[in-house]
Amino acid sequence: MRDTTLNSEQRLYVIATEGGVTCIGFDNAPDHAQQIAQRLDRSDLMPAADDAASFTGVEK
Repeated sequence: MRDTTLNSEQRLYVIATEGGVTCIGFDNAPDHAQQIAQRLDRSDLMPAADDAASFTGVEK
């Protein structure tokens, strides 16, 4: 089970799982999502400009 929060001050998505916590930056997440979407040939996963710093951004 995941619990995701936004840390706007540090510009991070904070993702808690049963095994611990991890973070990914608002600036890095869209790049990762774009690479994954391209490799999977899934244009629906491509990040949009308004996805940044939102839960939609981390879901993709």
